[in-house]
Amino acid sequence: MVPSSWRPTTGPQTSSQLRGFVKMFDGNSSPVLQPTSNLYVFGPSAPPAIIYKSPSTLAAPFLPNTSTPPKFGVYSEANYFTYGAGGTGTFQIGTSPGSYPQQVAFNLPAGTNSWQVWTDWDEPGISPLVAGQTYYWRATFDPDGPAPIIFGSQQQFTMPPAATCGGQAVTVAIGLGQLPTEGNDVIMGTPAADTIHGGGGNDIICGAGGDDILIGGPGNDTLIGGGGSDTAGYSDAPAGVTVNLGSAPQNTVGAGTDTLMSIENLEGSAHDDTLTGNAAANRLIGGAGNDRLNGGGGNDTLFGGPGNDRLNGGPGRDRASYAGSPGGVRVNLAVTGSQNTLSAGFDTLTSIEDLTGSSFADTLLGNGAANHLIGGPGNDTLRGEGGDDTLEGLAGNDILEGGPGNDTLKGGKGTDTVIYSGAASGVTVDLALTSAQNTLGAGSDTLSLIENLTGSNYNDVLRGNGGPNVLNGLKGTDVCNGRGGIDVAISCETTFGIP
Repeated sequence: MVPSSWRPTTGPQTSSQLRGFVKMFDGNSSPVLQPTSNLYVFGPSAPPAIIYKSPSTLAAPFLPNTSTPPKFGVYSEANYFTYGAGGTGTFQIGTSPGSYPQQVAFNLPAGTNSWQVWTDWDEPGISPLVAGQTYYWRATFDPDGPAPIIFGSQQQFTMPPAATCGGQAVTVAIGLGQLPTEGNDVIMGTPAADTIHGGGGNDIICGAGGDDILIGGPGNDTLIGGGGSDTAGYSDAPAGVTVNLGSAPQNTVGAGTDTLMSIENLEGSAHDDTLTGNAAANRLIGGAGNDRLNGGGGNDTLFGGPGNDRLNGGPGRDRASYAGSPGGVRVNLAVTGSQNTLSAGFDTLTSIEDLTGSSFADTLLGNGAANHLIGGPGNDTLRGEGGDDTLEGLAGNDILEGGPGNDTLKGGKGTDTVIYSGAASGVTVDLALTSAQNTLGAGSDTLSLIENLTGSNYNDVLRGNGGPNVLNGLKGTDVCNGRGGIDVAISCETTFGIP
C-alpha cells in the first residue's frame, strides 16, 4: 500500500520533489536492476533540469520552493526490472558513506508494469537538506523472497553553501516568503525588482538582481544594491537625513549610521534632507520638506518634491523633474535665484540643463544653452529660448517655441502648435517635412507630430501637411498653404489649398 504522503503523478511538477520511478516486467529469470539514475533539483514552476547522472558527483544547485515552511527537494529516478514480483522500494540518504539513516519506502504490487511516486524532503524519516552538506544516497529494491538489490551505493551530491549577504549568512530570504524582523537581519532579495524594508535593528540587505528599493529603517544598516539600478530609501525616517553616495559608512543624522554599496539612487524623508550623488548617473528624490539635492558628476535627475528645494546638478547633463507634482508648474532655467514653481514650492536651480513637467498644464522655459524640455500629459507651453533645444510636448494640446538655434520640436498626442512669434525675421515652415528645414528667421528646425503653425511678426510662408491644420500668419504679409484638408487660415494675406 502506498503511504498517504505519496501521490501518483502525471504531467510536470511544480515544487522541489523526489521521484521514484519503478518498472517491472516478465521475461527475466531473476530480478535485475537497470543501472540508470538521475538526480534533479528544480524550482516551484520550472521544468526539471538534469544536474546529476549516475555515476558522478557534483554540487547540486539549491533551488527551494516557496512553501511555508520552505521545503527543499531532490528529484531522483531509479529503474528496477524484475520478473513481476512485488516488493519494497526504498530511497536512502545520509551524510556518511555506507550509512543511510534516512529513507523513504513504498510498496510495489506484484505485476505492476510501471508506477510513479513523488515526495518532498519533509516526508517522515527524511530531514530537510542542509546547505553545504554532502549527502550519499542509494536505492534498494527488496522483492518478495530474494535478497535486496542495492543500487546507487556511495553515490553523492553536495548542496552548495548557504547564501550570504555582506559576508554574513542570510537569515531572511525574500524569495521564500520570509519577512524581516525588528532585530538584526541579513536579508536577501530576489532577481526581480524588490522593495525591502529592514525594520528595526542593524540590518544587512542585499537587493540581488532587479531595480530594488532598500529601506534600512532605524539602526545602523548596510544596503547592498547588486545588479540593476537600486535606491536607498529613507521615506520613513523620523527626521531629515544627510546621505552621500560617494561616502563610506556615514551618519545619516535621521536614520543611524549606514553603509551604502552598489546604490545608484536616493529617496529622502518627509523632512529637510541633503542628498548627494556620485560620479555616476543618479536619481535623487527629496520628498516633502525643504531639501538640498546635489547631483555630483554624471547625468542626474533631481526630484525636489513639495517644499522649497535647492537643486544643483553639478557636472554632467542634469534634469529637474516635477513629475508627481500636485498641479502644473512654471519653471525657468534662466532664473538663477529662488523662483515660484506654483505647485512645488520656491525652488533654486543650479547647473540644470533639462526639465520635465507634471501631469498638468506646465510652462517650461529654457535658457541660452541647449535644453531638453518634456511637458507631460497636460496642455503645456515649452519655450527653448537660445541654444539648440529639444522640446517634447507628449500628451495634451501643447505650444512649442524653440527660439533661436536649431531646434527639435515634437508634439506627441493631442493638437500641438509650433510658434515663431519671437523670430528675428520672417520664417518659412513646412509641416510636411520631417527632416531639418531652414526656417530662415529661426534656425534649422525639425518638426514632428505638429498640427498647427503660428508665424512671426514679419512676412512668413506657412505650409500645412494635408491634415487639419491651423495656420496663423500673425503680423506681416503672410502666405499660408493648407495643402488640402480641413484647414483654418488666420491673418494670412494669401492662401492656397484652404477651403
